[in-house]
Amino acid sequence: MSLFCFKSPSIDPASGKALQLPLFNPFDRHGRVFFFAWLSFLTSFLAWYAMPPLLHATIRDDMNLSEAETQNSNIIALVAGLLCRLVTGPLCDKYGPRKVLVGLMWAAAIPTGLAGTASHAASLFVIRFFIGVSGAVFVAVTAWTQQWYDTNVVGTATVTFFVMPAVFNSLWKQQGLTEAIAWRVSFVVPALLLVFMGLGVLLLNDDTPNGKWKQDPTPSRASSTTQVDVATSAGGNYTEKARKGSTGMIDFSERRSSQAETATSSPARSISGDADTTPSFRDNLSALCCPQTAMLSAFYFVTFGGCLVMNSILVTVYSEKFPDWSYTLAGSWAAMFGLLNFVTRPLGGILADIAYRRLGLERGVRVKKYWCSLLCVLEGVMCLVVGLLNPSSLSTLIGGTAGIAIFSEMGNGATYALLPHANPHIRGMMGGAVGGAGNLGGIVFCVIARFCPYAQTIWIVGVVSIVVGVLAVLVHPIPKGQRSMYSL
Repeated sequence: MSLFCFKSPSIDPASGKALQLPLFNPFDRHGRVFFFAWLSFLTSFLAWYAMPPLLHATIRDDMNLSEAETQNSNIIALVAGLLCRLVTGPLCDKYGPRKVLVGLMWAAAIPTGLAGTASHAASLFVIRFFIGVSGAVFVAVTAWTQQWYDTNVVGTATVTFFVMPAVFNSLWKQQGLTEAIAWRVSFVVPALLLVFMGLGVLLLNDDTPNGKWKQDPTPSRASSTTQVDVATSAGGNYTEKARKGSTGMIDFSERRSSQAETATSSPARSISGDADTTPSFRDNLSALCCPQTAMLSAFYFVTFGGCLVMNSILVTVYSEKFPDWSYTLAGSWAAMFGLLNFVTRPLGGILADIAYRRLGLERGVRVKKYWCSLLCVLEGVMCLVVGLLNPSSLSTLIGGTAGIAIFSEMGNGATYALLPHANPHIRGMMGGAVGGAGNLGGIVFCVIARFCPYAQTIWIVGVVSIVVGVLAVLVHPIPKGQRSMYSL
Protein backbone atom coordinates (compact mmCIF):
# COMPACT_ATOMS: atom_id res chain seq x y z
CA MET A 1 0.00 0.00 0.00
CA SER A 2 1.45 3.36 -1.02
CA LEU A 3 1.79 6.32 1.30
CA PHE A 4 -0.22 8.62 -1.00
CA CYS A 5 -3.40 8.48 -3.02
CA PHE A 6 -5.50 10.87 -5.08
CA LYS A 7 -8.89 9.33 -4.31
CA SER A 8 -10.46 8.27 -1.03
CA PRO A 9 -7.82 6.63 1.20
CA SER A 10 -7.96 3.16 2.70
CA ILE A 11 -9.48 3.29 6.19
CA ASP A 12 -8.68 1.30 9.31
CA PRO A 13 -12.13 -0.10 10.27
CA ALA A 14 -11.21 -0.23 13.96
CA SER A 15 -10.16 3.38 14.43
CA GLY A 16 -11.56 5.14 11.36
CA LYS A 17 -8.13 6.54 10.56
CA ALA A 18 -6.81 6.82 7.03
CA LEU A 19 -3.95 4.53 6.06
CA GLN A 20 -2.93 6.76 3.16
CA LEU A 21 -2.55 10.47 2.60
CA PRO A 22 -5.10 11.77 0.04
CA LEU A 23 -3.35 14.53 -1.87
CA PHE A 24 -5.46 17.39 -3.23
CA ASN A 25 -8.79 15.79 -2.38
CA PRO A 26 -10.83 18.21 -0.24
CA PHE A 27 -14.05 16.36 -1.13
CA ASP A 28 -13.13 13.30 0.95
CA ARG A 29 -13.55 13.92 4.69
CA HIS A 30 -10.02 12.71 5.47
CA GLY A 31 -8.64 14.65 2.54
CA ARG A 32 -10.51 17.75 3.67
CA VAL A 33 -8.91 17.55 7.11
CA PHE A 34 -5.45 17.31 5.53
CA PHE A 35 -6.26 20.19 3.18
CA PHE A 36 -7.38 22.53 5.95
CA ALA A 37 -4.61 21.36 8.29
CA TRP A 38 -1.73 22.29 6.02
CA LEU A 39 -3.48 25.44 4.82
CA SER A 40 -4.11 26.52 8.43
CA PHE A 41 -0.47 25.87 9.21
CA LEU A 42 0.66 27.94 6.24
CA THR A 43 -1.74 30.78 7.06
CA SER A 44 -0.72 30.93 10.70
CA PHE A 45 2.96 31.02 9.80
CA LEU A 46 2.18 33.76 7.30
CA ALA A 47 0.98 35.83 10.25
CA TRP A 48 3.81 34.69 12.55
CA TYR A 49 6.53 35.50 10.01
CA ALA A 50 4.81 38.55 8.52
CA MET A 51 7.10 40.95 10.38
CA PRO A 52 10.67 39.75 9.67
CA PRO A 53 10.82 40.38 5.90
CA LEU A 54 9.54 43.95 6.39
CA LEU A 55 11.08 44.60 9.80
CA HIS A 56 14.74 45.00 8.92
CA ALA A 57 14.26 47.88 6.51
CA THR A 58 10.78 49.29 6.00
CA ILE A 59 9.35 49.01 9.52
CA ARG A 60 12.66 49.79 11.23
CA ASP A 61 13.13 52.97 9.22
CA ASP A 62 9.50 54.05 9.68
CA MET A 63 9.69 53.69 13.48
CA ASN A 64 13.35 54.69 13.83
CA LEU A 65 14.17 51.41 15.58
CA SER A 66 17.66 50.45 16.64
CA GLU A 67 19.13 47.07 15.72
CA ALA A 68 18.78 46.02 19.38
CA GLU A 69 15.07 46.88 19.38
CA THR A 70 14.63 44.94 16.16
CA GLN A 71 16.24 41.84 17.65
CA ASN A 72 14.29 42.22 20.89
CA SER A 73 11.01 42.21 18.96
CA ASN A 74 12.02 38.87 17.39
CA ILE A 75 12.78 37.40 20.81
CA ILE A 76 9.46 38.62 22.25
CA ALA A 77 7.56 36.95 19.40
CA LEU A 78 9.33 33.66 20.09
CA VAL A 79 8.65 33.86 23.83
CA ALA A 80 4.93 34.26 23.10
CA GLY A 81 5.04 31.25 20.78
CA LEU A 82 6.79 29.19 23.45
CA LEU A 83 4.22 29.99 26.15
CA CYS A 84 1.27 29.40 23.83
CA ARG A 85 2.62 26.07 22.59
CA LEU A 86 3.06 24.79 26.14
CA VAL A 87 -0.55 25.70 26.95
CA THR A 88 -1.99 24.51 23.65
CA GLY A 89 -0.96 20.88 24.17
CA PRO A 90 -3.08 20.24 27.30
CA LEU A 91 -5.96 22.23 25.79
CA CYS A 92 -5.95 19.95 22.75
CA ASP A 93 -6.12 16.87 24.97
CA LYS A 94 -9.06 18.30 26.92
CA TYR A 95 -11.20 20.13 24.36
CA GLY A 96 -10.05 18.61 21.08
CA PRO A 97 -7.50 20.05 18.65
CA ARG A 98 -10.01 21.28 16.06
CA LYS A 99 -11.71 23.74 18.41
CA VAL A 100 -8.37 24.84 19.82
CA LEU A 101 -7.09 25.38 16.28
CA VAL A 102 -10.03 27.63 15.41
CA GLY A 103 -9.61 29.61 18.62
CA LEU A 104 -5.90 30.15 18.02
CA MET A 105 -6.39 31.41 14.47
CA TRP A 106 -9.13 33.83 15.45
CA ALA A 107 -7.12 35.03 18.45
CA ALA A 108 -4.07 35.63 16.24
CA ALA A 109 -6.13 37.47 13.61
CA ILE A 110 -6.86 40.37 15.98
CA PRO A 111 -3.27 41.50 16.72
CA THR A 112 -2.24 40.72 13.13
CA GLY A 113 -4.90 43.08 11.80
CA LEU A 114 -3.86 45.71 14.36
CA ALA A 115 -0.16 45.46 13.49
CA GLY A 116 -0.42 48.61 11.41
CA THR A 117 -1.33 50.65 14.50
CA ALA A 118 2.15 50.21 15.99
CA SER A 119 4.05 53.50 16.03
CA HIS A 120 7.03 52.93 18.34
CA ALA A 121 9.11 50.12 19.84
CA ALA A 122 6.88 49.45 22.86
CA SER A 123 3.72 49.09 20.78
CA LEU A 124 5.62 46.87 18.31
CA PHE A 125 6.67 44.60 21.17
CA VAL A 126 3.07 44.25 22.35
CA ILE A 127 1.77 43.50 18.85
CA ARG A 128 4.48 40.93 18.15
CA PHE A 129 3.85 39.21 21.49
CA PHE A 130 0.17 38.64 20.73
CA ILE A 131 0.83 37.70 17.10
CA GLY A 132 3.03 34.98 18.60
CA VAL A 133 -0.19 33.12 19.42
CA SER A 134 -0.23 31.97 15.80
CA GLY A 135 2.96 30.01 16.42
CA ALA A 136 0.97 27.56 18.56
CA VAL A 137 -1.26 26.59 15.62
CA PHE A 138 1.32 23.99 14.67
CA VAL A 139 0.64 22.01 17.87
CA ALA A 140 -3.11 21.94 17.27
CA VAL A 141 -2.68 21.02 13.59
CA THR A 142 -0.39 18.11 14.46
CA ALA A 143 -2.73 16.76 17.13
CA TRP A 144 -5.73 17.10 14.80
CA THR A 145 -4.15 15.24 11.89
CA GLN A 146 -3.02 12.45 14.21
CA GLN A 147 -6.67 11.87 15.06
CA TRP A 148 -7.42 11.25 11.38
CA TYR A 149 -4.32 9.49 10.07
CA ASP A 150 -2.70 6.24 11.05
CA THR A 151 0.73 7.56 10.12
CA ASN A 152 2.26 10.85 11.12
CA VAL A 153 1.35 13.65 8.73
CA VAL A 154 4.12 16.18 8.60
CA GLY A 155 3.14 19.81 8.18
CA THR A 156 3.98 21.97 5.26
CA ALA A 157 5.87 25.18 5.64
CA THR A 158 5.55 28.83 4.89
CA VAL A 159 6.11 31.06 1.92
CA THR A 160 5.76 34.12 4.13
CA PHE A 161 9.09 35.63 3.10
CA PHE A 162 7.82 35.82 -0.48
CA VAL A 163 4.19 36.67 0.25
CA MET A 164 4.58 39.68 2.54
CA PRO A 165 7.11 41.60 0.40
CA ALA A 166 4.91 40.88 -2.61
CA VAL A 167 1.84 42.31 -0.86
CA PHE A 168 3.86 45.30 0.32
CA ASN A 169 5.30 46.03 -3.12
CA SER A 170 1.85 45.77 -4.68
CA LEU A 171 0.39 48.33 -2.28
CA TRP A 172 3.40 50.62 -2.46
CA LYS A 173 4.23 50.67 -6.17
CA GLN A 174 1.03 49.62 -7.89
CA GLN A 175 -1.62 51.13 -5.61
CA GLY A 176 0.25 54.38 -5.02
CA LEU A 177 0.39 54.15 -1.22
CA THR A 178 3.37 55.60 0.61
CA GLU A 179 5.90 53.16 2.01
CA ALA A 180 4.91 53.99 5.60
CA ILE A 181 1.25 53.23 4.91
CA ALA A 182 1.76 50.25 2.62
CA TRP A 183 3.43 48.04 5.23
CA ARG A 184 0.63 48.75 7.70
CA VAL A 185 -2.12 47.91 5.21
CA SER A 186 -0.35 44.73 4.11
CA PHE A 187 -1.03 43.06 7.49
CA VAL A 188 -4.74 43.05 6.77
CA VAL A 189 -4.13 40.19 4.31
CA PRO A 190 -2.93 37.54 6.82
CA ALA A 191 -5.54 38.73 9.36
CA LEU A 192 -8.40 38.07 6.94
CA LEU A 193 -6.92 34.73 5.91
CA LEU A 194 -6.82 33.61 9.54
CA VAL A 195 -10.50 34.51 10.02
CA PHE A 196 -11.66 32.69 6.89
CA MET A 197 -9.48 29.67 7.57
CA GLY A 198 -10.92 29.38 11.07
CA LEU A 199 -14.43 29.42 9.62
CA GLY A 200 -13.51 26.65 7.17
CA VAL A 201 -12.06 24.42 9.89
CA LEU A 202 -15.07 25.02 12.14
CA LEU A 203 -17.88 24.58 9.60
CA LEU A 204 -16.52 22.05 7.11
CA ASN A 205 -14.68 19.54 9.31
CA ASP A 206 -15.18 17.20 12.27
CA ASP A 207 -13.21 16.65 15.46
CA THR A 208 -12.44 12.99 14.77
CA PRO A 209 -13.44 10.28 12.27
CA ASN A 210 -15.98 9.04 14.81
CA GLY A 211 -17.73 12.25 15.73
CA LYS A 212 -17.31 14.93 18.35
CA TRP A 213 -14.26 14.97 20.59
CA LYS A 214 -15.98 13.90 23.83
CA GLN A 215 -17.73 11.05 21.99
CA ASP A 216 -14.62 9.86 20.17
CA PRO A 217 -13.86 6.17 20.84
CA THR A 218 -10.60 6.05 18.83
CA PRO A 219 -7.51 4.61 20.50
CA SER A 220 -6.06 8.00 21.37
CA ARG A 221 -9.04 8.78 23.62
CA ALA A 222 -10.37 5.42 24.78
CA SER A 223 -9.72 1.73 24.50
CA SER A 224 -12.02 0.28 21.91
CA THR A 225 -13.44 -3.05 23.07
CA THR A 226 -13.78 -4.27 19.52
CA GLN A 227 -10.25 -3.31 18.64
CA VAL A 228 -8.73 -4.92 21.71
CA ASP A 229 -10.75 -8.11 21.10
CA VAL A 230 -9.39 -8.30 17.58
CA ALA A 231 -5.86 -7.77 18.83
CA THR A 232 -6.04 -10.41 21.53
CA SER A 233 -7.77 -12.97 19.34
CA ALA A 234 -4.84 -12.74 16.93
CA GLY A 235 -2.31 -13.39 19.65
CA GLY A 236 -1.32 -9.76 20.08
CA ASN A 237 -1.56 -8.77 16.43
CA TYR A 238 -4.49 -7.71 14.34
CA THR A 239 -5.94 -10.25 12.01
CA GLU A 240 -5.46 -9.48 8.35
CA LYS A 241 -9.20 -9.14 7.90
CA ALA A 242 -9.44 -6.47 10.58
CA ARG A 243 -6.66 -4.41 9.06
CA LYS A 244 -7.77 -4.52 5.44
CA GLY A 245 -8.69 -1.16 4.06
CA SER A 246 -11.06 -0.32 1.28
CA THR A 247 -8.49 -1.58 -1.24
CA GLY A 248 -8.16 -4.94 0.49
CA MET A 249 -4.42 -4.39 0.90
CA ILE A 250 -2.61 -5.11 4.15
CA ASP A 251 0.18 -3.08 5.70
CA PHE A 252 2.13 -5.11 8.28
CA SER A 253 4.04 -2.23 9.79
CA GLU A 254 0.91 -0.13 10.20
CA ARG A 255 -0.89 -3.11 11.74
CA ARG A 256 1.78 -3.40 14.40
CA SER A 257 1.88 0.36 14.88
CA SER A 258 -1.85 0.52 15.62
CA GLN A 259 -1.54 -2.42 17.99
CA ALA A 260 1.18 -0.62 19.93
CA GLU A 261 -0.84 2.60 19.94
CA THR A 262 -3.91 0.80 21.25
CA ALA A 263 -2.01 -0.80 24.08
CA THR A 264 -0.39 2.45 25.21
CA SER A 265 -3.08 4.97 24.45
CA SER A 266 -5.12 4.52 27.61
CA PRO A 267 -3.03 2.76 30.26
CA ALA A 268 -5.42 3.51 33.11
CA ARG A 269 -8.26 1.55 31.49
CA SER A 270 -8.79 -2.16 31.58
CA ILE A 271 -8.05 -4.18 28.48
CA SER A 272 -11.73 -4.74 27.88
CA GLY A 273 -12.36 -1.02 27.80
CA ASP A 274 -15.03 -1.26 30.52
CA ALA A 275 -13.26 0.82 33.15
CA ASP A 276 -14.09 4.51 33.32
CA THR A 277 -10.85 5.57 34.96
CA THR A 278 -9.06 8.28 33.01
CA PRO A 279 -5.45 9.25 33.76
CA SER A 280 -5.23 12.42 35.82
CA PHE A 281 -3.25 15.47 34.77
CA ARG A 282 -0.59 14.48 37.29
CA ASP A 283 -0.33 11.02 35.69
CA ASN A 284 -0.02 12.56 32.26
CA LEU A 285 2.57 15.04 33.48
CA SER A 286 4.55 12.18 35.01
CA ALA A 287 4.46 10.33 31.69
CA LEU A 288 5.58 13.50 29.92
CA CYS A 289 8.68 13.79 32.12
CA CYS A 290 10.75 11.06 30.50
CA PRO A 291 14.03 10.83 28.55
CA GLN A 292 12.13 10.43 25.28
CA THR A 293 10.43 13.81 25.70
CA ALA A 294 13.81 15.36 26.45
CA MET A 295 15.33 13.73 23.36
CA LEU A 296 12.56 14.86 21.01
CA SER A 297 12.62 18.34 22.55
CA ALA A 298 16.39 18.54 22.03
CA PHE A 299 15.98 17.52 18.38
CA TYR A 300 13.44 20.27 17.80
CA PHE A 301 15.41 22.75 19.91
CA VAL A 302 18.31 22.67 17.46
CA THR A 303 16.47 22.05 14.18
CA PHE A 304 13.51 24.42 14.47
CA GLY A 305 15.43 26.81 16.73
CA GLY A 306 18.14 26.96 14.09
CA CYS A 307 15.56 27.73 11.41
CA LEU A 308 14.09 30.54 13.51
CA VAL A 309 17.38 32.32 14.11
CA MET A 310 18.42 31.96 10.46
CA ASN A 311 15.10 33.46 9.34
CA SER A 312 15.66 36.34 11.76
CA ILE A 313 19.19 37.26 10.64
CA LEU A 314 19.50 36.27 6.98
CA VAL A 315 18.21 39.53 5.48
CA THR A 316 20.71 41.50 7.57
CA VAL A 317 23.53 39.06 6.79
CA TYR A 318 22.98 39.40 3.04
CA SER A 319 22.62 43.17 3.25
CA GLU A 320 25.90 43.47 5.16
CA LYS A 321 27.79 41.03 2.94
CA PHE A 322 26.55 42.58 -0.28
CA PRO A 323 25.88 46.31 0.35
CA ASP A 324 25.08 46.91 -3.31
CA TRP A 325 22.03 44.64 -3.04
CA SER A 326 18.62 46.21 -2.75
CA TYR A 327 16.38 45.28 0.16
CA THR A 328 14.08 43.37 -2.18
CA LEU A 329 16.97 41.29 -3.55
CA ALA A 330 18.31 40.49 -0.08
CA GLY A 331 14.81 39.54 1.06
CA SER A 332 14.30 37.30 -1.95
CA TRP A 333 17.49 35.35 -1.32
CA ALA A 334 16.61 35.08 2.37
CA ALA A 335 13.23 33.75 1.30
CA MET A 336 14.91 30.73 -0.26
CA PHE A 337 15.63 29.40 3.24
CA GLY A 338 11.92 29.27 4.05
CA LEU A 339 10.88 28.18 0.58
CA LEU A 340 12.95 24.99 0.83
CA ASN A 341 10.53 23.90 3.58
CA PHE A 342 8.05 22.87 0.91
CA VAL A 343 10.34 19.99 -0.02
CA THR A 344 12.72 19.41 2.85
CA ARG A 345 10.40 19.31 5.86
CA PRO A 346 7.94 16.77 4.40
CA LEU A 347 10.87 14.81 2.95
CA GLY A 348 12.41 14.32 6.39
CA GLY A 349 9.22 12.72 7.70
CA ILE A 350 8.41 10.79 4.53
CA LEU A 351 11.83 9.12 4.44
CA ALA A 352 11.43 8.20 8.11
CA ASP A 353 8.02 6.64 7.44
CA ILE A 354 9.30 4.73 4.40
CA ALA A 355 12.12 3.24 6.47
CA TYR A 356 9.63 2.38 9.21
CA ARG A 357 7.37 0.54 6.78
CA ARG A 358 10.21 -1.39 5.17
CA LEU A 359 12.11 -2.35 8.30
CA GLY A 360 9.12 -3.18 10.49
CA LEU A 361 8.15 -2.13 13.97
CA GLU A 362 11.22 -3.20 15.95
CA ARG A 363 13.95 -1.77 13.75
CA GLY A 364 11.85 0.97 12.18
CA VAL A 365 11.46 3.02 15.37
CA ARG A 366 15.18 2.85 16.06
CA VAL A 367 15.98 3.93 12.51
CA LYS A 368 13.69 6.95 12.91
CA LYS A 369 15.71 8.01 15.95
CA TYR A 370 19.06 7.49 14.19
CA TRP A 371 17.72 9.45 11.23
CA CYS A 372 16.92 12.40 13.51
CA SER A 373 20.38 12.18 15.07
CA LEU A 374 22.07 12.12 11.67
CA LEU A 375 20.18 15.18 10.46
CA CYS A 376 21.15 17.11 13.61
CA VAL A 377 24.82 16.25 13.06
CA LEU A 378 24.67 17.23 9.38
CA GLU A 379 22.94 20.51 10.27
CA GLY A 380 25.72 21.15 12.77
CA VAL A 381 28.45 20.46 10.23
CA MET A 382 26.94 22.90 7.74
CA CYS A 383 26.57 25.56 10.46
CA LEU A 384 30.23 25.12 11.41
CA VAL A 385 31.29 25.52 7.79
CA VAL A 386 29.28 28.71 7.27
CA GLY A 387 30.01 30.20 10.69
CA LEU A 388 33.75 29.53 10.81
CA LEU A 389 34.47 30.35 7.18
CA ASN A 390 32.18 33.41 7.21
CA PRO A 391 32.31 33.42 3.41
CA SER A 392 32.11 36.58 1.33
CA SER A 393 31.59 34.65 -1.89
CA LEU A 394 27.96 34.67 -3.00
CA SER A 395 27.95 31.06 -4.20
CA THR A 396 29.63 29.76 -1.04
CA LEU A 397 27.32 31.66 1.29
CA ILE A 398 24.16 30.72 -0.58
CA GLY A 399 25.25 27.08 -0.87
CA GLY A 400 26.13 26.84 2.81
CA THR A 401 22.88 28.49 3.85
CA ALA A 402 20.94 26.08 1.64
CA GLY A 403 22.74 23.15 3.30
CA ILE A 404 21.72 24.42 6.74
CA ALA A 405 18.13 24.80 5.55
CA ILE A 406 17.97 21.31 4.03
CA PHE A 407 19.20 19.40 7.08
CA SER A 408 17.51 21.52 9.76
CA GLU A 409 14.14 21.48 7.99
CA MET A 410 14.36 17.75 7.27
CA GLY A 411 15.11 17.37 10.98
CA ASN A 412 11.86 19.19 11.79
CA GLY A 413 9.85 16.67 9.79
CA ALA A 414 11.79 13.66 11.05
CA THR A 415 11.24 14.69 14.68
CA TYR A 416 7.48 14.74 14.25
CA ALA A 417 7.63 11.38 12.46
CA LEU A 418 9.21 9.90 15.59
CA LEU A 419 7.07 11.76 18.14
CA PRO A 420 3.81 9.71 17.83
CA HIS A 421 5.60 6.56 19.01
CA ALA A 422 6.25 8.01 22.47
CA ASN A 423 3.31 8.48 24.87
CA PRO A 424 0.50 8.45 22.28
CA HIS A 425 -2.07 8.84 25.06
CA ILE A 426 -0.87 12.44 25.65
CA ARG A 427 -0.33 13.56 22.08
CA GLY A 428 -1.29 17.13 22.77
CA MET A 429 1.07 17.51 25.71
CA MET A 430 3.90 15.84 23.79
CA GLY A 431 3.34 18.06 20.77
CA GLY A 432 3.19 21.17 22.96
CA ALA A 433 6.37 20.31 24.86
CA VAL A 434 8.37 19.45 21.75
CA GLY A 435 7.00 22.39 19.76
CA GLY A 436 7.71 24.72 22.67
CA ALA A 437 11.29 23.44 22.75
CA GLY A 438 11.68 24.61 19.16
CA ASN A 439 10.61 28.10 20.16
CA LEU A 440 12.96 27.95 23.15
CA GLY A 441 15.79 27.10 20.79
CA GLY A 442 14.90 30.11 18.67
CA ILE A 443 14.86 32.35 21.75
CA VAL A 444 18.25 31.12 22.98
CA PHE A 445 19.89 31.44 19.57
CA CYS A 446 18.32 34.86 18.93
CA VAL A 447 19.61 36.10 22.30
CA ILE A 448 23.06 34.89 21.28
CA ALA A 449 22.69 36.74 17.97
CA ARG A 450 21.69 39.82 19.94
CA PHE A 451 25.14 39.97 21.59
CA CYS A 452 27.43 38.07 19.18
CA PRO A 453 28.39 38.47 15.52
CA TYR A 454 26.09 36.56 13.23
CA ALA A 455 28.87 34.25 12.02
CA GLN A 456 29.65 33.28 15.60
CA THR A 457 25.97 32.66 16.29
CA ILE A 458 25.77 30.26 13.35
CA TRP A 459 28.74 28.14 14.43
CA ILE A 460 27.43 28.03 18.01
CA VAL A 461 24.19 26.57 16.62
CA GLY A 462 26.35 24.03 14.81
CA VAL A 463 28.18 22.91 17.96
CA VAL A 464 24.93 22.49 19.90
CA SER A 465 23.37 20.53 17.01
CA ILE A 466 26.25 18.07 16.82
CA VAL A 467 26.24 17.51 20.59
CA VAL A 468 22.48 16.84 20.56
CA GLY A 469 22.75 14.47 17.60
CA VAL A 470 25.51 12.42 19.22
CA LEU A 471 24.01 12.24 22.72
CA ALA A 472 20.56 11.26 21.37
CA VAL A 473 22.01 7.96 20.15
CA LEU A 474 22.19 6.88 23.80
CA VAL A 475 18.45 7.40 24.44
CA HIS A 476 15.92 4.64 23.78
CA PRO A 477 13.20 5.84 21.36
CA ILE A 478 10.29 4.38 23.38
CA PRO A 479 9.42 4.99 27.06
CA LYS A 480 10.22 2.00 29.26
CA GLY A 481 6.64 1.01 30.07
CA GLN A 482 5.65 0.88 26.38
CA ARG A 483 8.53 -1.13 24.92
CA SER A 484 6.96 -4.55 25.27
CA MET A 485 4.43 -3.72 22.56
CA TYR A 486 7.28 -2.85 20.20
CA SER A 487 9.37 -5.89 21.15
CA LEU A 488 12.17 -3.49 22.00
